[in-house]
Amino acid sequence: VIENPPHNAAGYASDKQSLLQAAEIFLAADEDIADAEPYGLELRFGFDGPKSPSKGPLKIALGDGQSIMMRGAIDRVDRNGLEYSIWDYKSGSMYNFDAIPLHEDLRHMQWALYAFALEEVLALKNEEGTVVQSGYFFISDKGNGQRVTGTPPSRSEMGQRLKPLMEMVDNGTFVHAHRDKGECRFCDFNPVCSGEHSLESELADLESSGDRSLLAKNLARKWLSI
Repeated sequence: VIENPPHNAAGYASDKQSLLQAAEIFLAADEDIADAEPYGLELRFGFDGPKSPSKGPLKIALGDGQSIMMRGAIDRVDRNGLEYSIWDYKSGSMYNFDAIPLHEDLRHMQWALYAFALEEVLALKNEEGTVVQSGYFFISDKGNGQRVTGTPPSRSEMGQRLKPLMEMVDNGTFVHAHRDKGECRFCDFNPVCSGEHSLESELADLESSGDRSLLAKNLARKWLSI
């Protein structure tokens, strides 16, 4: 039984053609990495259970006394000897992914954090190896099988990038500040804070007062200046 059947034959035919085209694109792109062997698909970490390498969330140390707790599932991990590659599947377009290199783009950090998580998983399983690349694999006709990848930064470097966000959370200060208002274009939470976000140049004009507000603005400036 199809849970959400198409409304008409034309819609069904269109969706079927899109799926077939996406499958062809994915299989063709997948041939480019035929020298690597699959290590894991939907590799879960940080969950309880007999197949989990850890009991509960993984602790990811980020240097300078900082750490975060993580759980998740990595879409795909490939292995070539002792070198590992991480791929996060994306069914959409490359919008906002190909403008600047991943290591310079603070909007997308999942690729780097997954690399740290896999390192912890390998250590817990007493397996050797190094994550040499991590990134996004655009598997549909919208992304045409392209990949955006990078060499993961050091943990201390990522810790410095995340530090202003951690300080904001720790102090309970949340300023909807962005470098570009276009960053909110496809945000699922736009209905919640639409119209409230500010650019860095507008932070001084926020209507609030007191030490807590000043702290929030300063932390937001630190985040935007990285």
